[in-house]
Amino acid sequence: MTEKKRRGSGQATKRKDGRWQASYVTKGGKRLYFYGDTQAEANKKKRQAEIEDERGVLATEPDMPLSAYLDRWLETVKKPPNVRVTTYDKYKWYVKKYINPALGSIRLRALTPLHVQSFYTHMTDEGLSPGTVRNLHLVLRGAMENAVKWNIVSHNVVALATHPSREEYEAQVLTIEQAHLLIETAKSHRLWPLLVTAIATGMRRGELMALRWEDVDFQSGKVFVRRSVSRLSGRGFVVLEPKTKKGRRAILLPPAVLEVLREHKEHLQQVRRDVGDRWYDLDLVFPNTLGNFNEPARLKRILDRLLKLAGLPHMRIHDLRHSAATIMLAMGIHPKVVQEILGHSSIAITMDLYSHVLLSVQQDAASRVDDVLKHSLRRDVKNDVKPAENGKSEV
Repeated sequence: MTEKKRRGSGQATKRKDGRWQASYVTKGGKRLYFYGDTQAEANKKKRQAEIEDERGVLATEPDMPLSAYLDRWLETVKKPPNVRVTTYDKYKWYVKKYINPALGSIRLRALTPLHVQSFYTHMTDEGLSPGTVRNLHLVLRGAMENAVKWNIVSHNVVALATHPSREEYEAQVLTIEQAHLLIETAKSHRLWPLLVTAIATGMRRGELMALRWEDVDFQSGKVFVRRSVSRLSGRGFVVLEPKTKKGRRAILLPPAVLEVLREHKEHLQQVRRDVGDRWYDLDLVFPNTLGNFNEPARLKRILDRLLKLAGLPHMRIHDLRHSAATIMLAMGIHPKVVQEILGHSSIAITMDLYSHVLLSVQQDAASRVDDVLKHSLRRDVKNDVKPAENGKSEV
């Protein structure tokens, strides 16, 4: 029997219960069965198992502990085209830091909704935020969904547990006056051009940190967002492509911002000459004092200090993005344009995030329309009554 025939390459067949069944014999000689509501679904599960078996990451042992299964699952997650490296690192951290110490010794098939629910309660009692516990739930649920697909367990017990609802972060945004005050306060700081660009464009922190001079076209007045950078534990700085096609975009800069960037570029050239051989030649628009990427934690401390000097409330760097969007919408810029500038994948995201601003804009528009129509709507109806030639009144 050939290797191909031994493992089975036939199509799924229909069972008496109406489901479709496909089978596959692993390298270790174990036959696995895959089921689906359609033939295509069952065949897809089988093909995925064949790929994972070839990679050596197919989990089939019935009594393996959860920790061993999660390690194998993570191996499949990090292989393209599954998730971004930043997402994989978060998954790995959650598994190592929280999930394995609490649940890792439990056999995969012995895991129950009560185990999972008790885990969430314990994590909450330990002081983890609802958002973090919810993330743990998402990781566990995804891992167990994969175990169902691999035919190791019959159903996803994690889906039966109740996780905390997401904590909605209430962004702190700047008004136009506050944005002006922050820019004035930061004018003598080396990161002033970054703050100006952030407030003018709504670019994300990682996009600003990864921006290169080749991305700034002074002739057309545009900045091109082509990449982002993240600081990952154990990896250092990792440069990534935007998550979506909309994230890769061109933003038209106001002339005043272009002038700030021109002066900033000239200043960096002098700094580079002063630093000499110690300069990192990364062509960054907003580098640290040696030309390398700015540390996110340092950017946070600088912003905190500048906000305090300006007498403004505490906010995250990401709140500058929210501030930019809010200011643009308050100025009457169309939401579709704001969506394109921010790089949202759909206008629905923009409308959902800033619905409160749009309501305020609508109220202002209604007030203006009211001012225009007020006189006409309040006219005395008697003025419209004219005497007819036959002596009867007509309107």
